[in-house]
Amino acid sequence: MLKQTSSSRLAQVMKAVRREFPLLIILSCLLNLLLLVSTIYMLQVYDRVLSTGSLDTLVWLTVIALFATATYGVLEQSRRMVLGRVAAWVDCELNAPVLKRAMEARLEGENLQGGIRDVGNLKSFYGSDAAQAFLDMPWSVIFLVFMWALHPAIGIVGTLGAILLFGLAITNDVLTRERQKRSAADARTSQDNAIKFVDSGETIGPLGMARQVFENWRLRHSEIAAEQRSLQDKTTVILSLSRSVRVALQVAILGVGAYYVLAGSITAGAMIAGSITMGRALAPIERATAAWRAFVAARGAHANLKQLFERVDRDGSERVALPRPKARLSFEDIF
Repeated sequence: MLKQTSSSRLAQVMKAVRREFPLLIILSCLLNLLLLVSTIYMLQVYDRVLSTGSLDTLVWLTVIALFATATYGVLEQSRRMVLGRVAAWVDCELNAPVLKRAMEARLEGENLQGGIRDVGNLKSFYGSDAAQAFLDMPWSVIFLVFMWALHPAIGIVGTLGAILLFGLAITNDVLTRERQKRSAADARTSQDNAIKFVDSGETIGPLGMARQVFENWRLRHSEIAAEQRSLQDKTTVILSLSRSVRVALQVAILGVGAYYVLAGSITAGAMIAGSITMGRALAPIERATAAWRAFVAARGAHANLKQLFERVDRDGSERVALPRPKARLSFEDIF
């Protein structure tokens, strides 16, 4: 009698995580909309309060802005709590099944990459600012639309800046993706070998192999560390370039805004608002570039765990259901 197994625990956990995405998307949308409050407040102060001298307008604008800021704080805390609980839940639900499957794979002689470290990488990604950066990045469009509403020239500068920074992020991925995967796999193997050497100390030591074994491990570990430093240097270069581009764009947007203020096309408040809004629009893209390493680690962790669970499900997809044992005792040739 054959019995089919259910879907893997990993698939169930990731499906439950995806059910939280609509809430996170709504919170991210509201948060990014509320980030426009300070920009609109400054625009109104420059163009209405200072020009009219209306104290009542200033008071009510300030009250509204403070209320919106308080709401932003509540929503930001809510999003962090949701992500924190998702990270803790992923860790709690996957640790034991992954440990069990990794042990089964090891006993059967399989050399699979999936393990507890991958669960830790998933937990770190969801519980850190990396996940928030990727949630905020699509909403940069909101700020770009606002910049176009201020003036097409300001919108063009902001759009070109966003495209440039996004291109740098893609370049970082293209240059480091495959090397990151190999480096992560090599680092994992090096750590596993170190544990094996320690566990085999009773054998390696008496045979006089300890010095050579650990010297070989040290040399290999140094090569892996050098590769990781090289990858980190490339990411740092692109990140530094992104920040330099962002500063240059701030100067450019002020210059373009000042030109159109002198031409009488926009007000000084719109110029300042455009500068602040561009900073808001480019910040998520820059943060996503900085968080790319954590994203790559989480993506690799998910692939490793998927391979681990698929192997176990495939090998154990058909199991024989034996009949229930019966309590029967028989004797034969006892004398």
